[in-house]
Amino acid sequence: MTLSEATVVLQTYKEVDKAATQLWHNLDEAILRPRTDLRAAPLPKIQIDGNCIRASEHFADNNIKALFKELEIVIRFLIENLTPELVKSLSDVMMPILSGRVKELWLDTAIPASLDEIESYQKALIQVQEFANTLEVLGWPDSHGLHRWVEDAHKNWLNKKRETVLDWTRNELSLGLGSPHVAERVQKKMVPRDEGMQITATGNAVDDTWDAAWDSDKEDSSPVEEGRPSKTPASEILPAGSTERNRSSLDEQRRHSSITHTSPEPEPEPEDEDDPTDAWGWTDEDATEEAAVDTDASESATTKDALAAASQNPNPELRQVTISEKFQTSSIPQAILKAVIGVLNDGAILAQPKNESLPISPAAPGLFNLPTLLLAEYRALSQLYYAENKNGNMYLLNDTVWLSDQLQDFAAQWKEREDIPERAVRMIKIDPEINKLISFGNRAYTNELIAQRTIIHDLLAGTQNFFQQEQDEIQDGIRFIIQQIRERNKAWFDILPWSSCCSATGSLVNAVASKLITDIFELPNIGVDEAEHIATIISKVEGLDDLFVKPGQHGANAVPLTGQFADKWFKLSFLNQVLQSNLADIKYLWTESELSYYFTAEEVVDLIGLSFENNVNVRQTIKEIKANPMPRKGFE
Repeated sequence: MTLSEATVVLQTYKEVDKAATQLWHNLDEAILRPRTDLRAAPLPKIQIDGNCIRASEHFADNNIKALFKELEIVIRFLIENLTPELVKSLSDVMMPILSGRVKELWLDTAIPASLDEIESYQKALIQVQEFANTLEVLGWPDSHGLHRWVEDAHKNWLNKKRETVLDWTRNELSLGLGSPHVAERVQKKMVPRDEGMQITATGNAVDDTWDAAWDSDKEDSSPVEEGRPSKTPASEILPAGSTERNRSSLDEQRRHSSITHTSPEPEPEPEDEDDPTDAWGWTDEDATEEAAVDTDASESATTKDALAAASQNPNPELRQVTISEKFQTSSIPQAILKAVIGVLNDGAILAQPKNESLPISPAAPGLFNLPTLLLAEYRALSQLYYAENKNGNMYLLNDTVWLSDQLQDFAAQWKEREDIPERAVRMIKIDPEINKLISFGNRAYTNELIAQRTIIHDLLAGTQNFFQQEQDEIQDGIRFIIQQIRERNKAWFDILPWSSCCSATGSLVNAVASKLITDIFELPNIGVDEAEHIATIISKVEGLDDLFVKPGQHGANAVPLTGQFADKWFKLSFLNQVLQSNLADIKYLWTESELSYYFTAEEVVDLIGLSFENNVNVRQTIKEIKANPMPRKGFE
């Protein structure tokens, strides 16, 4: 029986498709799979001898051109040796499987991820196109699938590029923080000459542009009179030789303390404090995502204040000052920046007029959108790896600051490029990503401070009154708190800029001061012994002053700037003085010193009620304080 006769029989019993399927499985198992399975190299060469086809002992060339040549030989052999009915059924079952395998193992792997290999990709496209044309000439099915693959060359390449870049980024993130890198942020500003001299001498101006990102969340405590100075030394004056006794009990004598009579005139607080979101360029929408930011912790001698002063003077003499601070980053942002710039530079190359003829040139707009995905992946995954380091949140903050600065510089340079068309210049959208980066870093910083303040709050007896515990518990609690703050300051000192480290540490000190102040006001009464005990506790907290001395300052030149970074600091100090003062001293602190900047008249009256017995002198002092609720107003 001939093949034609056998085909007629198969048609009669409607077994042609079944026979073709079996033929395909045998052909694939013996010849085509060994030749096309690129993962099983070396690959045997297909050999035809007359009406016999087999996989020879010789090895085939491992390239697309050789593969298509041998597949064409196989197809021609089948057409010449099989009946048309069998060829049709065989090709219908054969090509979907064979085409899918060729695309997956040969064509898709031939798509490069780099523009350096684009020439070989173009050759592959030509070879696929020629093979598809051959299939059409032979009347063999599924040529349209190969044509579509060629037509989608730019999409295929963009998908490969996206996959490669995102995989590379994930791998870089999985390596962890790596070794720290020292970075420096340098900025130039025009300020009035007098302010410029001060900035040069102190370096305070840098806080206006940098430290704002590290401002702490404002904590609630008892009301504070607005307009207080924020940088007055805590040592306050009382009348020399004051020996007036306003209490009838012996406690009055034990509580009286002599205080030196050398208080400087208070320095007025600037009316307009810097908004950290202005310093970083956040939008209102981004700012609402964050916890409320405490701007009282920022420096007073800022360039914004200087420029405000310059606006009042129509002809100020300006000078340029360079301000900088060093900080540490992890190894992560360098890898992210490298990936972003590499993608955008590839897009710039494809957007050039001379490359419009390239089959992948339509992928340029997609490349310009890829950094958005890359940075989104960074924000989504990086926290897992930052969390492996106990200072990870601070590194994350610095990394986002450094990365956003670098992206800003790159975006500025991009706009000046003349080798790409204007439409390509407008395609990149870096600014929104910078805002997201800053918000991302700021959230990490906020979370870190919330966690640290929670620890401090727990050590301060949580919702209970700290001073209503046993003496041993109070002493242990304050010791652990001071140790915790010093350890955090030491850990942050090398990572953050000095002003930023002080701002973060100041947030923790503020948490301590706020809790102590609140708990003192909630005590039912304060005897002399208890006042002395409270003073001892506050004095230990005041020992944290040395954390806020600028590097390089020693001895008499070492001036702690605690009050600039912890706005409750002076309030705690004045509270300590009030608790150790007699009525005359308190009255002096209220009328002649700066107590009224930090406490309202009602608060001072409450403190007197807690500390003194109700007698004529107490009532008279209270009356005088209430009658003069803003005693320092006339001195300003």
